Amino acid sequence: MMSLDPDPSRLLAPLTRKTVTEALIERIAELIAEGIWSPGDVLPHENELATTFNVGRTTVREALKVLNYMGYLESQSYKGYRVSSGSSEFLVRAISWAISLGRRDYHELTQARLLIEPALAALAAQHCTDDTLARLDACMQRMEQTAAAGEDQEYLYADRDFHVILAEASGNKVLFRITVLLRDFLWKQLHIPQSTRPSLDEHEAVLLAVKRRDPLAARETMEKHIQHIAERQANAGSTSG
Repeated sequence: MMSLDPDPSRLLAPLTRKTVTEALIERIAELIAEGIWSPGDVLPHENELATTFNVGRTTVREALKVLNYMGYLESQSYKGYRVSSGSSEFLVRAISWAISLGRRDYHELTQARLLIEPALAALAAQHCTDDTLARLDACMQRMEQTAAAGEDQEYLYADRDFHVILAEASGNKVLFRITVLLRDFLWKQLHIPQSTRPSLDEHEAVLLAVKRRDPLAARETMEKHIQHIAERQANAGSTSG
């Protein structure tokens, strides 16, 4: 079992910010990030942690459970907790937790999409398979059909599937998972404009660029699409679409 840093005064100052539990969560995460505890290390017993951080055992227990949920720690039944192996799941859980706790501002989530999805579209243009293209074609058909039928909810499902399939085709599992998270957080905030034609045309432009295996065009068309989504939502009077 790992002991604490030989000079605990450097990092283990009294916890005073936020609630005690939140401060303890942050401090343990910092210790892991700075390598005081490495992947695979078993954390000290609850009693030792409580004494070191000058908090109650209940606070320690709550903090460890949260860190386990976030992916920082892995539970070992009766043996306590150890630091996770550092897989992509660790990063995705941490980002999910950060978004969940924060104010889910539509414009900030859109900015995140602008940073990630154009890059994924470019990668997809380089790596997508014929099967992926067939799935994207099927999504476009569903979008056309549901738009014509006025089935807003089904249109959103098809739209979401298009972006998720494209992200998966990039081959980057971490960014794919983050894209899915962003789409899920935006899901209830999306607003269908009166005309879906511009959106359909933009999706078609992205798909054509991918089919041509043109990474630059795929990046540019996806970037324009997301920018236009934000503009249409603003014009529709929605601050969150």
